[in-house]
Amino acid sequence: MCASMWAGRVSLFCTIIASINARSTQSTGATGKLVCDGTPVSNAKVELYTDRSASPNGLMATTTTNSTGDFIVKGHSSKYETFRPHVVISHHCHSERCERKFSMMVPDSYTKSGSKPSELFGLGSVELKRKFPTETKTCPKP
Repeated sequence: MCASMWAGRVSLFCTIIASINARSTQSTGATGKLVCDGTPVSNAKVELYTDRSASPNGLMATTTTNSTGDFIVKGHSSKYETFRPHVVISHHCHSERCERKFSMMVPDSYTKSGSKPSELFGLGSVELKRKFPTETKTCPKP
């Protein structure tokens, strides 16, 4: 009797822990195409962060665009923080010497519980020649 009661408690404890872990992990992702003056941009860096601060601790995934400018980036986080994912894009469109960087928020509807997103946020074709509201520019010292 004692052994069966102990086994029942262990089973309940494991179920509770598993459900807490399942709820605390959130995932998201994005897909799109990067172009500069209508020409696909290859090797542009695309990063997915847990929030817009883009701190290294919040980095979930990194990829680069392929030869046709397309990318897919997916990630998840188990941290107990506000999950407001952002895609950060770094490129050199109209700025060969300097790196241009901007972020775009992933809508809440594309954030799901678990480690794999069920649907990706489609950015569509993003024209990089324009200046984005969140854009920064970093140039090496001459």
